[in-house]
Amino acid sequence: MAELAHRNPTVTSYMRYRAEQAGRAPDPGLIQWVPLGDISPYLVSAVVGAEDPVFCRHGGIWWSGLRKSIGKAIRERKGVRGVSTITQQLARNLYLRPDRSMRRKVQEALVARQLERVLTKERILELYLNVVEWGEGIWGVGMAAREHFSRPAAELDAFQAVVLSSLLPAPRRPLRDQNARRAVGYQKAALQALYGSGAVSRDEGQQIRARIVELERALAEGVPAPDVLRRSTGRPIQPTPRDGPAISVRSLVADHFGVERRRAFWRFREAVLRERRAPETPLWWTGEPEQARELLARAPLREEG
Repeated sequence: MAELAHRNPTVTSYMRYRAEQAGRAPDPGLIQWVPLGDISPYLVSAVVGAEDPVFCRHGGIWWSGLRKSIGKAIRERKGVRGVSTITQQLARNLYLRPDRSMRRKVQEALVARQLERVLTKERILELYLNVVEWGEGIWGVGMAAREHFSRPAAELDAFQAVVLSSLLPAPRRPLRDQNARRAVGYQKAALQALYGSGAVSRDEGQQIRARIVELERALAEGVPAPDVLRRSTGRPIQPTPRDGPAISVRSLVADHFGVERRRAFWRFREAVLRERRAPETPLWWTGEPEQARELLARAPLREEG
């Protein structure tokens, strides 16, 4: 496992499993490896925000989220769902199979903890984005960006990023009916993650939301997803000028994808509302009042459970 720190895998357990289902040998040439720094920061932020919002703060398992999900499962008498971290998903893809047994969940957790011990967060993200399934026979972000949007992973804009991230929970299902509705909900959550991390401005977020609504309408009318996505490729999001350095994958990881600043901002907003003053509440990167800036600088941070 330690060799993953410097060696890129060419075949994963999931790839072997899919090849076995199709009655053929796995193809080691499918993954078009893309270094983390060459992946669109919009996509990295969207995936982390929607799949694992506390990615930078856990050791492989999101214990507080797991406890909540178990409690909900007990109350609703359903299975435990939706609590696999990015590290657990990577463990599953590299070494395990897509069954839902308790034995596999335990193995997944043990492997995830070991991955966190021997790899950096940046390397875990790079591995995950390059080996996961993004569609039938589509492995890794390099192939996914080419197949879905005819461009390299570095050139994905924010709208394309939220759409691509929404394929991850059900990559082999067509975008129609219930799966289309699920994907649209996921896209809205990913957009919130982009906005919350500072990757997009308010104006850019409004453009993306309008595009998501347009996509939702087209899918509901039965327009094939590839046609809708091709149509969007030629209409880039108009960027809004911003102060400060450009968003990069490195800056997002260093800032824990905006988790700390988002928390501090909402604490400030709650304090303002308690005092019955409700001014405009732009987020921290758009130039908030000096009082908010001071509060953000000294706001204590809480550790995740």
